[in-house]
Formats: sequence, C-alpha cells, structure tokens
Amino acid sequence: MQNFSAQILVFLLLSCTTPTPSTPNSKPEKTAEIKGASAELDLQQLYTQAIADYIREVDSAYGLRFDTLYFGKHVFGQADDFPDIELPGHIAGTPVLLVSPEEGERIQREREAAFYVNLFGRTGSDRPDFLFVLFSKGFVHQFDVFIQYSRAPNTNEFVLDSARFERFGYGKD
Repeated sequence: MQNFSAQILVFLLLSCTTPTPSTPNSKPEKTAEIKGASAELDLQQLYTQAIADYIREVDSAYGLRFDTLYFGKHVFGQADDFPDIELPGHIAGTPVLLVSPEEGERIQREREAAFYVNLFGRTGSDRPDFLFVLFSKGFVHQFDVFIQYSRAPNTNEFVLDSARFERFGYGKD
C-alpha cells in the first residue's frame, strides 16, 4: 500500500501544472480539478467527483435516487484497496458513509433496501477510471457502473469521458 501511495504521490507531483480557467462551454459539474497540494487531497477530490458523477448517472439511467449510499472501505493490502481518505458527509445531495465490508454486510442483512457500494479506482494516470459495484436487497448484486475520465489538455482538470452500465439483478424482480 505504501509503494502504491508513493507512486501516486510522485505521479501527482510530477504532473501538476497551473490550472487554467474553464471555458464557458465546459461542464464544471462533471470535472474534478487536481490542485497538487497533497496526494490525499487529490484522491479525495477525484473520488468525490467520481461519486457525484455516479449519483447523477444512476439517476439519469434508472431514475434511482439514493437516501444514503454506504461505501465499503475495503483495505486488504492490494492495489485496489479503498484509499485512506475521508469523504464529505453529502455528495451531490446524497448522504455518504464509509463503512467496513463487515458493517456493509450487517446493514444489508438489517435493511434490504439500503444501497452498499464497492468502489474501485485506478487513479495513477491521465485517464483515471472507477468501477462502482452496487448491492441491495440483502446483498444481491444489482449493477456495475464503469466511469472513465481524461485530463483536459493543458490543465489539471479531469473531464468525464464515459459511463457504462452492466446490469445484473436490478429491475429483475
């Protein structure tokens, strides 16, 4: 984990340039600016933006609005571990809580209508991408959302490139 974190920090420090103002035609609600203050701040911003885009994409595709999203803070010493960051209490108007995988499983047993998400991110390049794996109805896999960004030319801003859904259990009652 330390090696992976060190690689991200080195990448961010080497790739940071002075941000340029957005153009009037840009969509600021779907971008994340990496300011280069620290790896933790950068990851927090990027993950927060990815979660906000996820919430908007799910609402747009399914009309699904979450009362609360529980994100699994999986840490198993692997490259796809959830980073050591804090998330805001609300993202895109939705309450967000980080919980252990065990706590997520307990929540799913007690409240079948709760939404639990495993989030995996690859952030060490100019094309970060995220995989959101959604569970509900007692830990039944509902769908996955793949979100990819690209770095806007000559900026430290990441722009949403694509969001792709793979449906599993959602809507198959």
